[in-house]
Amino acid sequence: MSAQDPGPPISERVQRAAKLLGAGDLAGAEALLREVLSDEPGHSGAVQMLAAVLDRSGRTADAESILRYHLAARPDDAVAQFNLGEFCRAAGKLDEAVERFRHAAQLAPLFAEAHYSLAGALVAQGQLQAAIEAYRKCLELRPDWIAVRLSLADALAQLGDYTAAIEHYKLVPSADASDVDRALGHAYQAQGRIAEARAAYERHARGNSRDGWLAVLGAECLCEPVAPDAAAIDATYDRIAAAVDQALKHVCPIDPATLHASAAEPPMALTYYGTDVLPIMSQYAQLFAGAISPGDPKSGQKKPRVGVVVTPGHEGVFARCLGRLFERISRQRLDSQIVCSRASEQALRQMLPGTSLEFFTISPRIDETAARIRAAQFDLLYYWECGTDAINYFLPYFKPAPLQVASWGWPATTGNPHVSHYCSAQLLEPSDGATHYSERLVQFGHLPTWYERPSMPHVVQTRADFGFGDREHLYLCIQNVRKYHPDFDPLLAEILRRDSLARLAIIGDAQPAITEALVARFRAAMPDVCERVQVLPRMSRDVYMSVLGLADVVLDTLHYGGGANTVLDACAVGTPIVTLPGRFQRGRWTQAVFRMLGISEMIVANPSEYVQSAVEVASNSDLCQSLRDRILAQGELLFESQRTVVEHEEFFVRTIEDARAGRL
Repeated sequence: MSAQDPGPPISERVQRAAKLLGAGDLAGAEALLREVLSDEPGHSGAVQMLAAVLDRSGRTADAESILRYHLAARPDDAVAQFNLGEFCRAAGKLDEAVERFRHAAQLAPLFAEAHYSLAGALVAQGQLQAAIEAYRKCLELRPDWIAVRLSLADALAQLGDYTAAIEHYKLVPSADASDVDRALGHAYQAQGRIAEARAAYERHARGNSRDGWLAVLGAECLCEPVAPDAAAIDATYDRIAAAVDQALKHVCPIDPATLHASAAEPPMALTYYGTDVLPIMSQYAQLFAGAISPGDPKSGQKKPRVGVVVTPGHEGVFARCLGRLFERISRQRLDSQIVCSRASEQALRQMLPGTSLEFFTISPRIDETAARIRAAQFDLLYYWECGTDAINYFLPYFKPAPLQVASWGWPATTGNPHVSHYCSAQLLEPSDGATHYSERLVQFGHLPTWYERPSMPHVVQTRADFGFGDREHLYLCIQNVRKYHPDFDPLLAEILRRDSLARLAIIGDAQPAITEALVARFRAAMPDVCERVQVLPRMSRDVYMSVLGLADVVLDTLHYGGGANTVLDACAVGTPIVTLPGRFQRGRWTQAVFRMLGISEMIVANPSEYVQSAVEVASNSDLCQSLRDRILAQGELLFESQRTVVEHEEFFVRTIEDARAGRL
């Protein structure tokens, strides 16, 4: 417009541009907005709208540049800070996104959307506590915003505060959020409130024809986290098998967009039950292989390329067991990336300071993750703890890579026909180990973990700090309470009866109700000695290592015993472990470690020997000290093994070469 003909007012022209944008006339809107900005260069509304037009036109970089140019002159523009934050979040620049959203919220404290987006970006970073504070602030401003309340509940659940999460889920009317009952079911299940979880899943099933059958399956297959007795285990196994068999008769299409939250994967409790899981896992696999269409992935790289799938909640054990191993694999022979969420990446970078690992970011949605991995043309996916959550159970059914391998991280077969190999070790497997897997069993010659020798506690603590007397014999069981099979109770009771100075310490679950279920079982199974069982609270790693060092003997649970973490931690401080090796790999880690060390005394053949060995070691200080000295003297064999690195590297390279040559 000329000075003589200023044209319509700025506000009117901006309104006209908004109508053009709404009508899909992007070119017209852009022209009009540029005209406005020529007349009034700093007009915030025109800048925001032009950025939106450019973004919708596919010119996202130009949109971001417009906002950055504007903010260089007007850093106090809260809306522009917010919009630039959204562009940064979409581009994966989470640190800057958080900074922009936080600045917008500071500039405009009543700007509820800024607090909401800040919270979402913090969740993506894994900063759950800070995200919860931002969600709460948002609800103070807009208490009726359902999406915020749901997001707050989800963040609380991720943090493990299921009681608070449930309170917020209950405030969301089902009519406003069709998945609220499913989320409630997850929260109740995590707390061990199985009847309430089943009722929530069933409500979800009634209200969702799209994926209701998966909710029904999940409800039918729920397990008590602590089985009351062996008969209950048998009944649960039979009930789950019947539910899967019934589902097989009515297989329906699966909505991949909701699969990650379906809770229909096989319950982890099946692995704790001491039975062969291959039949039930194969039954599940028959169901899902029939309902999920696999892709046809291609290999497009000259150098073999491996993706290591690590899902939320499993970062800590992966970092300790294999994180440094993958740093040491030759970059000349193999490209490897950790396939994980952005929050998991942040967590792993904190757990592995200065790591050289490379990361490949995935979405919570399994179908989106499968498509992204397939496009990246990995040769092989290595699943850490495959089967322990929805993502790493269902993702292999989409077959996003030509080769898929499960590992000892979760000590059970997948049953999945699209998973070709299972990585274990000769020391871990019984003679008939290959019959326990649907996959081809790979047995490394060395323990399959690169475990960094744990640092010793910074503060030396005494038994008195934990409520134990110096004259008492301290028996410590450090396993997840879900591993305490009812068959273990008589052994614990007999130890306490034989040794009048015995105190048994166990580490409680994060959910008090689950610990209480085990304690209640102890009261019923050994009422005469259960007062000498002490539950220790969850503790820092430093305190945990102190407790390990103070114990006279560690008791390995039956059927599913200690794994790499617990066994090697005990060996690092020299504490003897008594073990009765199980039929399956999951009950044979302690035996494998002691065989490496040449210490056979703690490996027993039956329950009577278990009790006798435990009491003898705890009661005989000279024997206990001798075992400690031997364990510590041989400990170098267990930690930071280069041989393990070489075995993994050779397996990956050889298997990929065989697949490319058509030899698999």
